[in-house]
Amino acid sequence: MSKNYFIKISLLFAFIFVIGLPVCVLAQGAGGLTGGSIDNPLAASDFTTLVNSIIDWLIIIGSSVAVIMIIYAGFLWMTSGGNEEKVTKARQTLTWALVGLGILIIGKGFVLILKNLLGVS
Repeated sequence: MSKNYFIKISLLFAFIFVIGLPVCVLAQGAGGLTGGSIDNPLAASDFTTLVNSIIDWLIIIGSSVAVIMIIYAGFLWMTSGGNEEKVTKARQTLTWALVGLGILIIGKGFVLILKNLLGVS
């Protein structure tokens, strides 16, 4: 690579930086800073509300995954064709999917018990 080529590329990047930087710095949309403050992107105003909303999302995602795994276990069972290894795999998949679903259901109650024990309102 010649020195002349390196200088041209450097000047091109410097030009793009000088022209592009003010555009990026001065770009302020409607969702940015308004009135000198930053809007809270979370719906939670305190820690317990934040934890509860995270747990609710985890329950929704986890229960969806558990339902998919239960359907997959049923598919494995129906396509096993009497093969004991495939039946055992289907049974284990179903068992662990139901265990996971049970943990999700118990999890919300466990958080409520902890809140009562710790005295958090």
